[in-house]
Amino acid sequence: MKDQIIKVVNGLQYNGGGTATGEAIQRARSVCDAACRNSEELVPRAVVLFTDGHSNSASLVKTESELLRDRTQAVVFSVGIGSGINIQELQLSASQPYSKYVLQLSNYLQLTQVINQITLIACNVPAFNEPGVVYKNEVEKDTYRFYQMSLKGFRSGLGGFVEIAVNMTQGYVQVFT
Repeated sequence: MKDQIIKVVNGLQYNGGGTATGEAIQRARSVCDAACRNSEELVPRAVVLFTDGHSNSASLVKTESELLRDRTQAVVFSVGIGSGINIQELQLSASQPYSKYVLQLSNYLQLTQVINQITLIACNVPAFNEPGVVYKNEVEKDTYRFYQMSLKGFRSGLGGFVEIAVNMTQGYVQVFT
């Protein structure tokens, strides 16, 4: 999956023109209104906004961001990409604290470096499980977590292992293979 993301990012081209950040946030809100799971399902809602930090209308960014956060209860990551990023504008759209939800990258290739940071904050799980890295997670009472792993490089009959350790005080664990 990481290789696929790098391939897509490498293929991105900037088409020029203005930055319609407010309209993008408005679109994210309408998509979430129509397609996001309801909050009773305890599925985290996260919006990741990629921008150069120079929108056509900062006031529209502020208004639409407030509506997005209030109506959808989503956390909003604001990722500025490039040089000369307007930090104040990133903060208009991001959730607080800004130290957690505002990220700055010098180019699109750095996206792969922050994907785990974003998914760990938004979903309590990493997007990529790297070899030799241990991920710990706590699950609150009456909630659940789903984890999916891709076992690239494992070939039938050649072996290998995945270790899952559970420290449980109550409840149950199910593992599907």
